[in-house]
Amino acid sequence: MRTEQMLKPGYVLVGGKRTYVIEKILGSGGFGITYKVKSRVQLDNILTDVSFAVKEFFPDSCWRGSDSTTLIAPPTKQQEVGNGIKDFVNEALRLQRACHLNSNIVNVNEVFRANGTAYYVLEYLEGGDLRKMVRDNGGNGVSEQQMLNVMLPIGRALQCLHDNSMLHLDIKPDNIVMRRNSSGDDNEPVLIDFGLATHFDKKGAPTTNTPTSGISSGYSPMEQYAQIKRFDPRLDVYAFSATCLYLLTGKDPDEAMYLPPNYVRDVIPSGVSEEVICAIERGMSMRRDERVASMKEMLDMLGNENPPEIQDQILVQPYQQQSAYLPDNVYTQLDNRPRRLQQPTASKSSKKSTLKVVFLSLAIALGLIAISSLVFWAINDKPKKEVVKKRSKSNPKPQSDGPTGDYEEDAMAICDRFIYLAYRVKSQDDINDLSDEMSEMLQEYENYYQEKGEYQEFGKAFDNLDDDIKTKMEKAKKYVSEKESEFSQ
Repeated sequence: MRTEQMLKPGYVLVGGKRTYVIEKILGSGGFGITYKVKSRVQLDNILTDVSFAVKEFFPDSCWRGSDSTTLIAPPTKQQEVGNGIKDFVNEALRLQRACHLNSNIVNVNEVFRANGTAYYVLEYLEGGDLRKMVRDNGGNGVSEQQMLNVMLPIGRALQCLHDNSMLHLDIKPDNIVMRRNSSGDDNEPVLIDFGLATHFDKKGAPTTNTPTSGISSGYSPMEQYAQIKRFDPRLDVYAFSATCLYLLTGKDPDEAMYLPPNYVRDVIPSGVSEEVICAIERGMSMRRDERVASMKEMLDMLGNENPPEIQDQILVQPYQQQSAYLPDNVYTQLDNRPRRLQQPTASKSSKKSTLKVVFLSLAIALGLIAISSLVFWAINDKPKKEVVKKRSKSNPKPQSDGPTGDYEEDAMAICDRFIYLAYRVKSQDDINDLSDEMSEMLQEYENYYQEKGEYQEFGKAFDNLDDDIKTKMEKAKKYVSEKESEFSQ
């Protein structure tokens, strides 16, 4: 990436939630640039400057316009770049989901369009990466326990991604950074750089518009040197195992195609347990069919004694690719989503079924975390088609008899039911009941349209609701939010 194509320090980037002042360039690759930025954030009655990282989609084939900011694509690359922007936005939205499932995945704050391209905002991690950890330890690797303290949480983060049909495809020491606690200590490993991350559909095929390719020498298995055409967790298992080996030896592994027999045992230091050696050895097997098959199996081999509760309660369904661009200055805000939905058998007193859960439930069941034009999270100004089907005023207590097969009628039924229940909230138990009923209703509709193969078509019906119902939904959301705040005092 040529430095003249990068936004200069001091440039003010206008996002959806706030503005960002670029401080410096953190890195660049074939498809994007990452900047360190600062933004003024309101904390109660105090304004303070906070550092973020911002990733910009900017392929090598493009350049800046005469204003030195707008992305310009050559005529022969415009469709390719357009598809790339869509993939970039979808990557950001999937990452935004994933970070709320597991704290060891870098947090994404907002996604927005500007300068003819797309951006997303991440937490800025000041702790060093694993290479710094090794350097600080004298350059000869760390102990087995230190390695496990770092890599077991990262392995659980990867398992979370795999459970949601995503592969990271670029696990290496540079892409695991330590998060600092309030005392300034580096104490939590975080997986970063999802530039190669790919989502796959139910048939195991990539959902991206552009080919998935890219390797990191020493950390990518042989099959990754070819284009990736199917979902296979063993790609990440290899890179994870190679990173474990790096931490123990302090040296990058040789390229996969050049590894001699018994390589792992030859280079690993004495004192490492046989269990860990066997796990890394099998995880780095040159032959895919001999490699550890899943991250769960890998974690078990490494002694995953404390698997997180969330592993069996995945929050999102396998991702259904979104088709829409995000308009300039329209952002996706899901900062405070819960990490998981409560099980139906849990007591109401222990539930976290709040308004956020309800709206997230809607989004999850429809496979549209932003509900296309952010129907439930922010009403944008894009014109919508008028919906002719409306609930009769003679039915003041809307009840659903189940899916009808009519997309718009069913979408209206869901919205009507939520509005009706929202204004009957008088206690926290009412919010819990609202969450339970809406979750069950959405699950019923989801199952129905999944079986018909019309899942995405049903989701798009929410985009066609008229402005009146959207306004009512927004007011209902605000009402319950105010009640929730009142109950929490």
